[in-house]
Amino acid sequence: MIPSSRKFFHARNPSSRKSTITFVISFITLLCICIAVLKHNHVDVYRSCKYTKPASVSVVWDQTEGSLVNDKMRYKVMAFVGIQTGFSSNGRRLSLRKTWFPSDHQALQRLEESTGMAFRFVIGKTRDKSKMAELRKEVEEYDDFLLLDIEEEYSKLPYKTLAFFKAAYALYDSDFYVKADDDIYLRPDRLSLLLAKERHHTQTYLGCMKKGPVFTDPKMKWHEPLGYMIGKEYFLHAYGPIYALSADVVASLVALRNNRLEESTGMAFRFVIGKTRDKSKMAELRKEVEEYDDLLLLDIEEEYSKLPYKTLAFFKAAYALYDSDFYVKADDDIYLRPDRLSLLLAKERHHTQTYLGCMKKGPVFTDPKMKWHEPLGYMIGKEYFLHAYGPIYALSADVVASLVALRNNSFRMFSNEDVTIGAWMLAMNVTHENNRQLCQPECTDTSIAVWDIPKCSGLCNPEKKMLELHQMKICSDSPALVSDE
Repeated sequence: MIPSSRKFFHARNPSSRKSTITFVISFITLLCICIAVLKHNHVDVYRSCKYTKPASVSVVWDQTEGSLVNDKMRYKVMAFVGIQTGFSSNGRRLSLRKTWFPSDHQALQRLEESTGMAFRFVIGKTRDKSKMAELRKEVEEYDDFLLLDIEEEYSKLPYKTLAFFKAAYALYDSDFYVKADDDIYLRPDRLSLLLAKERHHTQTYLGCMKKGPVFTDPKMKWHEPLGYMIGKEYFLHAYGPIYALSADVVASLVALRNNRLEESTGMAFRFVIGKTRDKSKMAELRKEVEEYDDLLLLDIEEEYSKLPYKTLAFFKAAYALYDSDFYVKADDDIYLRPDRLSLLLAKERHHTQTYLGCMKKGPVFTDPKMKWHEPLGYMIGKEYFLHAYGPIYALSADVVASLVALRNNSFRMFSNEDVTIGAWMLAMNVTHENNRQLCQPECTDTSIAVWDIPKCSGLCNPEKKMLELHQMKICSDSPALVSDE
């Protein structure tokens, strides 16, 4: 299973393609790009809407799988054409904008409407601040870029290309995804006709095909260090300047990820974190991302007082990125059995709107000196309504869809994140599913989540206790059985 104020985005699987049972911990808030399109002679096949800025978008990649699930956010076009470009290619881009790639929004919109295709220049990043400054000026002037958070280096073109296909798949619901270089002369109208023709197969690799010798000499431009794995002659493949992959092919690329845990459980796992103004902490975070590649970054301030906002941002992000049956919010100070969680979530239910957790009620703390003080306690009363403990709970897809559909300022935010979610669930027609295996104080044959309830809202000394629990056979090696509770 595998993309200011800058917008952060990570890709995921849409509902019409492969899906995960659950997405555990995620991020984002994303764009509004509207493109009116027609597919060949078919009328009204593709959604049309007025052109809205920004056309340029930033995509941050964590090398996870997937794409946007929400069809209202994935814009329908016949094809997405990414013109691969670099920091030394300003002149090429200017030439293209004077020929077949229009330089103004209205002309670009007309081209996209007439061909059913969306066009963007695709570029990575560089550590050269002056070049980045020049790029920002060009983005501001033309607004026709897709920006990837990947180093723009010739030696990393395969990585950039994969990032491009993942980004394009995440942003556009297309029949084809076209990779093109910025040094070819293109006839978009004819490309549109070629892509629109009827095919009796859904997995298509379209290009000018070739075979040829494998160059093993390091002094040669097209030297292939892994040539020994290929043989003397390359397999049949398209020339690089332009080729197209059908949606089903790109979906397979998006889904590829070497992660046995995710494959065995049907769940995706990421650490979720916001941002801080502390430059040294952000620098450390970037190093950790580089080393482990298992974090999703939210463009929201990381503050304890803003946990309800971060939680809402997480659910909106997760829904945008993964087509899941459930979305699970978990804290980083609990001991979790992913295999058992997977079985719990996979069980058959006769209701589609589920709020699953270890449920509780209790007194509302109105004393400002107390840790769980609730300033809006007067609106609740003396006792909290039924809601799940905060360390771990899950919302079904239909519930999260309702949250996504509401505007941010339409939610009431209480001081405590678990209470806030519980309040929203109280207003919805959800089924409260109580499972005590999500709040066990010690490992058992059926425990799913272990934490020091009620003494702490997680493990009291998580760095030490987590390792101790994992060394216990009953915690880590006991069978994946789930109670029928």
